[in-house]
Amino acid sequence: MTASLLWKGFKGLCYLALAVNVGAFAAAAALEASGLCSAINEGYADCGTPVLSQIAYTVGMIPVISIFTLVPFLLAILGVVFLVGEMIRGIFRRRGPEKLG
Repeated sequence: MTASLLWKGFKGLCYLALAVNVGAFAAAAALEASGLCSAINEGYADCGTPVLSQIAYTVGMIPVISIFTLVPFLLAILGVVFLVGEMIRGIFRRRGPEKLG
């Protein structure tokens, strides 16, 4: 029971890391595509307002820190693996016999 709970917690942590990294990439892409920010780099964000610059800087740093420390990046990769495995298992899961009638 404890091992199952730890495994589910680990999978949840991997999904969380995946969501944070994908969300950061999506937010950075949305800020640049909308024209609110002209450049988002790991140490610099050029936006129209200081608030947007701080948001863009934070969003730009999340993937960089994740890749440099490797732990959140590996957790996100495992989150992708678990997600794909769940999708495949859901697609090929055998269903009960169909009721005729």
